[in-house]
Amino acid sequence: MKDKAMASTWIVLTFSLLWVNVCVSCWPSQPFQSRTPKIKVRPDGHFVDPQGRVRMFHGFNKVEKGFPWYPASLLNETRLKLYEDWGFNAVRLGTMWAGAYPAKDQVNQTYMNTLGEIIDKLGNHGMYSILDMHQDVLTSKYKAYDGVPLWLIDMFPEPKHSYPWPLPSISQWAEGYLTEAVSSAFGCLYNNTNGALNYYTDFWKTVARQYMNKDSVLAYELMNEPWAGDIYEDPTLILPGRAGFKNLLPMWDWLADGIRKVDENTIIMYEPVTWAIYLHTEGFGTGFGHVPGGYTYKDRSALSYHYYCQILSPGDDHKPYPHWKQLVCDEVLLEQMFQVIKESINDTGGGGFLTEFGQDTPDSSANHTSTEEMSTVLDHADKNLQSWTYWDSQFFWPNGTVDYNVVKLFSRTYAQAIAGTPTFQKFDFLTGDYTFEYMHDPTINAPTELYVPTLHYPIGFNVTLTPGLKWSYEAKVQRMLITLHSNDIIDGPMVPVSLKIKAK
Repeated sequence: MKDKAMASTWIVLTFSLLWVNVCVSCWPSQPFQSRTPKIKVRPDGHFVDPQGRVRMFHGFNKVEKGFPWYPASLLNETRLKLYEDWGFNAVRLGTMWAGAYPAKDQVNQTYMNTLGEIIDKLGNHGMYSILDMHQDVLTSKYKAYDGVPLWLIDMFPEPKHSYPWPLPSISQWAEGYLTEAVSSAFGCLYNNTNGALNYYTDFWKTVARQYMNKDSVLAYELMNEPWAGDIYEDPTLILPGRAGFKNLLPMWDWLADGIRKVDENTIIMYEPVTWAIYLHTEGFGTGFGHVPGGYTYKDRSALSYHYYCQILSPGDDHKPYPHWKQLVCDEVLLEQMFQVIKESINDTGGGGFLTEFGQDTPDSSANHTSTEEMSTVLDHADKNLQSWTYWDSQFFWPNGTVDYNVVKLFSRTYAQAIAGTPTFQKFDFLTGDYTFEYMHDPTINAPTELYVPTLHYPIGFNVTLTPGLKWSYEAKVQRMLITLHSNDIIDGPMVPVSLKIKAK
């Protein structure tokens, strides 16, 4: 997000860098009113807290795709403390329509209360919740699980051909999207068949009423990976921009209208079809001309997007990364995806959040496909200053012990709260080398806060920091605070800052 003015400032303003040895500093840390204050979106797309600091999020997904519909592991205080220790500050939490409404017009209050307990526990450990209405292939009627409640699916008319037409059989779940039955069911949802969108809105209004006063709820995510609609009735829906414009955006507007009658403040996250992220041109891209609810809500909206390199398979993870696959996945598709996301957000306003990536379990101690691919995705997210939640979250062995080979890759040094505007961030998980640059805003009366994990610095680290600022480190919580030490560096509203951390 550097512009020419920032670059010129860097050239004109030069500082000698001050080397200091890591220690627990004598500078006192500043108190915080809340670990998880309410978040909004700044006009430049950054998430910000009430003090004006840019916030960045690293986390994981937890979705229970069947009864009791909530991830019981998130009630485990021992695990929550580990997640906190590893620097995670966001969880994309499955908030299941079928769990909340097991029958028509019947709310399962026990489920809602338990989900609220999980949200509170996460918040107590400094983790925000993204409430994700998760679905994959929509329904158990078509060999998946009930992302949409079965009682609603049963209200839809039967497709013209029997499932799984036109496929002879289904070998893996994602093929279900290509069946007429699933396409038809999505079409019925988008067309409000038998009041489907009214029921969907009732679900989201119930969620909003229950959790709107919990500041640690970062966002309501309207639906995971929506399908284009009935592609057999309208084949042009294969074009992602067409699907987004005709089906998805009207539904997002409908749901947002219902939510905003209850909750005006919480961020709404919304997704395009999964193949909308590689081209931004006529008929392609998201197809969204505005955020859900219209331009008024740009400061309370964020585009949720996913990245999976489809030429990789689950069997690739423990193999060397073939050069041609690495070229296609990382230097073509991944680069293009972040560019398209940037252009899409420029079209609509609001923020962006990489809410899913991963596919296999990386092994940070070895050099294989999954490790290299996940590391590259994380590096590109840093480069593009994007927040993320990893999908698989396989941080534990089957016996419950921690798999630190996985943890080490995702537990990264990063800036969580920035008193200004971040311009550059880079971390090397193999060496622990970290570089962070930002434009310090002296009008923000709160420190810049970084997570600096001891996992990567077992015998300490050295810090290089622009003079005029000071840093302190709280080893117990693995937190570095950067505050203004001298007014001498202030020659304008924003001041360029450079920070480097190296392992001893």
